[in-house]
Amino acid sequence: WVAAMEAQVESVMSSIMANPDVVGVLCADANGLCLGAQGRASPSSSGFIQSLAANARQLGEDESPVITVQTQSMTIMISESTDLTVAVYKLRS
Repeated sequence: WVAAMEAQVESVMSSIMANPDVVGVLCADANGLCLGAQGRASPSSSGFIQSLAANARQLGEDESPVITVQTQSMTIMISESTDLTVAVYKLRS
C-alpha cells in the first residue's frame, strides 16, 4: 500500500515537473512530513510549507487558499487539500 502511494506521488510530481517553467515540486502530508521533493524543492522545507498552508486556511472562508511566495528568481505556489500540501516552484518570467 505504501509503495503504491509513493509511486502515485512520484508520478504526479514528475508530471508537474514536465512543465517547462517548473523547477521544483514538493508534497507534504498534514503533519508536514515530506512525501516527495524534486528539483529545487528542499525536503527540509516541508514542515514550513505545510504550516504556511494551514495558517493561510485560517485567514479566510476559503477552505483551500493558494499561497504565492515570490523571490527574485522564482515563484512558489502552495496549495493544501485534505491530507496533502503541494508546493510548485516556477521560474519568474
